[in-house]
Amino acid sequence: MDSSIHAETAPAEERTTIEREVAELRSFVGELVAVVEPAGARVSIDGQPVGAAPLDGPIPVEVGTHSLEVAAEGHRAATRTFSVTSRQRVEVAVALEPESSATPP
Repeated sequence: MDSSIHAETAPAEERTTIEREVAELRSFVGELVAVVEPAGARVSIDGQPVGAAPLDGPIPVEVGTHSLEVAAEGHRAATRTFSVTSRQRVEVAVALEPESSATPP
């Protein structure tokens, strides 16, 4: 959240209010840094798609416990549970394993 977008052109009193409200809102959010392999793997948080690996940067998430789901063709899907607190940045690494083409005896 960039408080400078509107605050730059607002009067000083309004700018102070905007900055205070943005700071308060940030207390409800943390960030996930998802380090995912292979490239192109589909990444979802709590069942909602957020992109494909590699992701552009940290993903804002609400404070609490979440599920990171990663899937890619030819690989076993993986799910990781993570928790984030106010303004915390959490890194979760997921390296998918290739599906085995061999059938066990």
